[in-house]
Amino acid sequence: MMMLLHLKLHFWGYAAGEPEFGKIFNEAMASDSNLTMEVLMTQSRLVFEGLESLVDVGGGTGKDGRAIVQNFPNIETYQIEDNEAIETQMSFDMQMLVLYGAKERTEKEWATLFSDADFSSYKIFPVLGIWCLIEVYP
Repeated sequence: MMMLLHLKLHFWGYAAGEPEFGKIFNEAMASDSNLTMEVLMTQSRLVFEGLESLVDVGGGTGKDGRAIVQNFPNIETYQIEDNEAIETQMSFDMQMLVLYGAKERTEKEWATLFSDADFSSYKIFPVLGIWCLIEVYP
């Protein structure tokens, strides 16, 4: 990673040019997602009750969407694929800020983002540690 900083390469450019590195990073993100989805499906089921549809943005392999469909077959799911969105699931503020030029958002920042995008409302549900599930409504 230090080499990245010295060369001033963007993280995603490096990952795209180093398939083995990208594969390891994606596997790490998938492993983290497994734990989060287990907690979501067992301890936060109320979040999904009453939903008719769900959009999984940057859903990677679709594994999380399939878990939701298996547990809630009445929910119609859609997956929007974006390789950069998939890879940005890491949520440790300092790592994201220092290594990747990204940042985590406060609830106020999320509210502004959703308002600017013309969503009518949102809900944030804590899931596990620093992880949350965010619902936005048209």
